[in-house]
Order: sequence, then structure tokens, then C-alpha cells
Amino acid sequence: MAMAVLIILGMSVVAYGFIDQRTPLDEYASLYDGRSGGEQSGASMDAMVPDGLESDFVDLPDFLLYELLVEQEENGSWEDDIDTTVISNLAISKHTNASADYDLNGTLYTGAEAAGNWTADNYYVGLPRVDGFAPLIIITNVNISLQQTVEDGLLASQNPNGSWNDDVSDTALATYSLASRNGPDFEPALRGMEWIRYMEVEYEWGSVQEDAKSILALDVMGTDLREELNALLSKQNDDGSFGTVEDTAWALMAISTNLGIDTLDEADSAMVWLREQDIDDEGELALAALSEQYYNTAVFDSNVLTEKLGPQSWVYPVIVIVIIAFLVFALLFARIGSEDVMDGVRKDIYDYIADNPGEHLAEITRQFEMSSSSARHHLAVLEWNDKIVSHKEGKHRHYYLNMNGYRRYTNGFEYKKIMSTLKNPTTREIVKYLADNNNSNQKSISEALDIHPSTVNWHAKRLRDARIIGQTRSGKDIIYSLNPEIQLDQVISLIEGASS
Repeated sequence: MAMAVLIILGMSVVAYGFIDQRTPLDEYASLYDGRSGGEQSGASMDAMVPDGLESDFVDLPDFLLYELLVEQEENGSWEDDIDTTVISNLAISKHTNASADYDLNGTLYTGAEAAGNWTADNYYVGLPRVDGFAPLIIITNVNISLQQTVEDGLLASQNPNGSWNDDVSDTALATYSLASRNGPDFEPALRGMEWIRYMEVEYEWGSVQEDAKSILALDVMGTDLREELNALLSKQNDDGSFGTVEDTAWALMAISTNLGIDTLDEADSAMVWLREQDIDDEGELALAALSEQYYNTAVFDSNVLTEKLGPQSWVYPVIVIVIIAFLVFALLFARIGSEDVMDGVRKDIYDYIADNPGEHLAEITRQFEMSSSSARHHLAVLEWNDKIVSHKEGKHRHYYLNMNGYRRYTNGFEYKKIMSTLKNPTTREIVKYLADNNNSNQKSISEALDIHPSTVNWHAKRLRDARIIGQTRSGKDIIYSLNPEIQLDQVISLIEGASS
């Protein structure tokens, strides 16, 4: 009886934790109490939601993106302006991760593909361009030829000191773009980073935008940014802004690169401030929408929501008692039967992971239209009962069926890392090429697959880290060869069969 009481108490505490959890969307609710008709901070929730959207927070994460989409011209551009169109294209691409048209609440927008086509047709006027947002073209949804043209122009225009135009903002965007496309070991990006660091030490970064763009670049390079972020956050105003819409958008992008429990409130307030503004300029709207996508990605792909959850401090002693009781209960009673584990949505999640091995939490959350905390709960139950396994790589936690065949094909190597690496289509193409042309060098892979040599290097580094390939040197050439102990044809077959 006492045990039952403790378990019931534990369930009550857990229920309390879920009810009391705070997420960024809850922060918006506290500022915009549109559901109860009240107003705070000078705006209501109804004023935040565009016509045609339900007044519900589920639509709010893409509020600024919606505003941007309705402004797109029929020719695919925004204001027939390269810079505005590039930023808009990047914002849409970050949301959809695809070139297809964008469908929002039944309304179809031409989206990233049309913007990319317009950019490709109109960029060449006034070449070369290495200022403004031109460097970002190499990571937007445009054709490979234009991406390569812009990258070649960036490489040719880099100063001997490593900068572009001896300007912190231009150098930061160029470094960010090159490192994002080619990896953090790309030599021109390393030189750009060194110059940015030099300017920080010798002169300090003067403006909010210089701070923010430099943080974006340094984050891609894998640099510790605590001091730089603290310096940027010291410039935030009490209303959540960093001055102008542009400054606030860039600052929010920078904060989102390292979003954590200690920076969530600052990011929330900046995001809410942007949504409060009546933005007429489409260039500013594009930047605001891009920052919204950086923020949303950081929130849904990180542990920050979980870190934000939890009961008030007085219930922690109760939690300790409940945990002890639960452990005793677990020893006395078997785990719940498999027929209960696989009931309802958990069976659907299990089947989804079977079809999509290596999927991460954010995508599972979106697929099943449930809260992050609910998805974590169901995944935890499946993992506790040995139905699935998971591992964390970077900011993502990936999920796989337990003992579903991958392990036996990888011969004891870290199969989860192998699966995660091979989920990238270009990486798989390199492996397939090596399967037919083992002991090939970078040049032959680059020419056969029509990809840039630096891109081959970036993928090869990931393959080496996963121990899928090895490398040897022959004169000036680096020779790549497959690990014969891994049955890569079987692994790739499993991946591509699951995604077909």
C-alpha cells in the first residue's frame, strides 16, 4: 500500500513537472495573452498572428517567415534585389531543407527554388561581388555553377592578411560561408578566422553586427565563444532588442549558435521584440525571418527545452523518495510487457525509426506533431525496454532500432556513428565510388562525382572519423581506401531501403 502511495505521488510530481514546464512558446504566451483577451507589452496575441492562420502557438514559430513569403515577387525575387533575395532564400531553405515549393496552411509559395533561379539569372551583373550578402550564396539554394563562381570569386579576392576588404563584417560572412560549405579545416576560412581574431584582440569588434557575424563565423570553426557571447549580450536593451531590426536579427542568429539555458531568456526576448515590430522594409524582414529560423532550429534541435523543464525546488526531496520507491518497485516487478510498450503512438514511432534509422529528435517531434517532452518520454520508454538505441552527435541525438542488423554488418565498429555519417547522400556516393575504385585519390573522386576537391576533403574527414575509410600518402597524393572489415554494401542498402 505504501509503495502504491509513493508511486501515485511520483506520478503527481511528474504531472506537475509537465504542467509547469516552460518553453520559448510559453514565454510568448506570458507576453501576449491573446487567449484570455488581455494585452501585455503593448500587443496581443491576435495582433501577432497573420490573417489566415489559427491563433495558436503552433503557427507562431514561422510567423516572420510567413510575412516574408507573402512578399515574394512573381519572378521569385524580393524587390528585384540580390541581397534581399539571397537572405530570403536562405531563410526559406533553412526551414524546408529542400528546394520544393513551400506550402503554408494550404497556400503554395514559390519559395526557395524560384528565389534561387532568380539569383542565378541576375547575380552576374556587376561581378565580382564579395561584399554584402554575396558570400552567403554558396550555402543557399542556387545552382552549383553559381555557388562555385561565387566561391572562386571569394578565394581570388581574399587579401594576403586573410581578410576581405579589410572589413570585419565582410570577412566574417565570407569565412562563415566558406567554412559552412567546405568544413572548418578549409585553409582560406582558417586565414579569415585568424584575421578576425587579430582584429578582436587589437581593436575589439565595434558594432553589434560585427560581433554577431564574427560569432557566426567562429562557431562554424568550432571555437569557444563564451567571452564573445557575453560581450554581445551586454549590448542588449531592456526591451530585448539590440537597437535596430538588423542589429537584433544578427544578434539573435549569433545567440542561437550556442543557445542554452543561460541564454534562452535573452534569445526569447529578442525574438519577441522582432515579432512586435511593424517591418516595412523587405530587407529587414528577410533578416528577421532568417534569425527566426536560426532560433527555431536551435530550440528544436537542442536540449534547451528539456533543461528548461522541472518542478519547483521544494519538490526535489519528494522526487528523491519517488526515485527510490521506483527502483524498489522495479526490482520487485518485471518491466512492463512488450505489448504495453508498443501500444499506440510508441508503435508508430518505433515503425518510423525502423524506416528512418538515425533520425533525430526534432524530426520525430515534427512528424508526430507532439511536444518535444512527449517525444522524449516515448523514446525513453522504448530505449529503456531495449527496443531502440540512441547516440548524440553534435547537437542531435539519433535513434536506431536495437540489434536491427546494422551492428553485425559493421563488425564491432561504432555502427551508430557509421550510420549517422552515411545518411549524407554525397558521403554515400563517395563510398560507392570507392567500392568500385578502391585506392583512389582526391582528384579522381572529384572529377568522377563532379564535386569540388575541398568538398571531397570535408566528406573524407567524416568518413575517416567513422573509420569507414583509411588513407595513405603516395607522393603528393592522398589515397583513400575502404575499411574491408565493414560490410558497407549491406549498410548502404539498409539506409537507402529505409529511405525509399
